[in-house]
Amino acid sequence: MSDDSRNAMSGFTLTSQLPAARGKELWTLDGLLGGRLSSFPVRMTIIRLGGRGLLLVSSFPPTPQVLALLRPLGEVRLVLAPNAMHCLWGAHMRDACPGAVLAGPPKAAQRFPASRWDVVVGTPHDFDALLAQLGLSPRGQEVQVWTTIQANPWMQEVVLLHRPSRALILTDLAFNFQRGGDTPLPGGPLGAVLRSTYLRLAGGYRTCCPTTPVRWLLKDADAMCAIVDAILLCDFDQVVVAHGDVVAPPDGKKAFTEGAAAFFRDAARRRRESSEGGAGRQRAYLAAAAVAGTAVALAAWWRAGR
Repeated sequence: MSDDSRNAMSGFTLTSQLPAARGKELWTLDGLLGGRLSSFPVRMTIIRLGGRGLLLVSSFPPTPQVLALLRPLGEVRLVLAPNAMHCLWGAHMRDACPGAVLAGPPKAAQRFPASRWDVVVGTPHDFDALLAQLGLSPRGQEVQVWTTIQANPWMQEVVLLHRPSRALILTDLAFNFQRGGDTPLPGGPLGAVLRSTYLRLAGGYRTCCPTTPVRWLLKDADAMCAIVDAILLCDFDQVVVAHGDVVAPPDGKKAFTEGAAAFFRDAARRRRESSEGGAGRQRAYLAAAAVAGTAVALAAWWRAGR
């Protein structure tokens, strides 16, 4: 194992003893990113496509424990970094699994060119074509995707609907942190600061909902609402998020409707009601400041905990 791989894995702790079954052909593993001073809960989603090949969403690092838990489920064929933030371990997992492919949105490939991306997912068609190329699933049969490249070009999230398990899979478009929930809240001294400041002030404890800064990062709120409307036309009853509790059946669609969908519709309404020009530039400056501050804080938080 290279020094880069060891460094990438050093801040990770697997907390799951076994993959949690979330329905037909769907599992999750939970872990913590951080160390002594800080810890942040993360989740990897595992989908078995075509009854054989595994699709990993928000991949964990390929530690011996993680690989041992994946092995009975199938062969890892596709590693998807679902947005430009969840790219930390994807290339390492791809390299540890012979024949696997690493895919992600354009922004992820731009930010991390050293990861040697095999496929860039710019549109749902790109993802469908990739599945067909890998022989994992007849087009559109098991997984449907949406991309937020137009609506949110900074994050560029790939949203997945897994039909066999009736699960909507979100990454950073919705958190579901609950006080006293199944998933631990950010821990350690620095995690306590995050709980008492960012999560509390930015609405981080709302059910199945993004935090407030996501509103500022939207380029086209109406385009985001169009994606939300398309999702709500689909049949799902659970929501698997990367951070926080999974919204279990049968409450998933209701939670998404009242949480993330209401959030983005409110964002679109605010945009329509606000004037352009100065107000728009002010939002852009606030968004840039919020993103930069959050990125610096999380980077310092992670390094301090290692």
